[in-house]
Amino acid sequence: MARRKKKESLLAILIVGIFTLIIGIITIIFKILFFFFEWIIFHTSKYSKKTNNGFLKTYFDKGNYGEFRFYRKLIRIIPSDQILANVYLEKKT
Repeated sequence: MARRKKKESLLAILIVGIFTLIIGIITIIFKILFFFFEWIIFHTSKYSKKTNNGFLKTYFDKGNYGEFRFYRKLIRIIPSDQILANVYLEKKT
């Protein structure tokens, strides 16, 4: 004989639903805060002026975003006046 499934109480379903909703809202809030933090860092650094790339183009392009992250780390070591961003060197054959 097959076993019957226990019915979950309405209260348990409601608690799980509310908990999931709260976790989802907290996650979205943290992602929005991180996005604005990146936006502020982007505009306070001189990266946007050096590359002429907008924030959204940089944020959603994997290569540009990686270069921006590298630029942020490099600024801590070398003054930003000595850093050339978005420079490509030709390969000699």
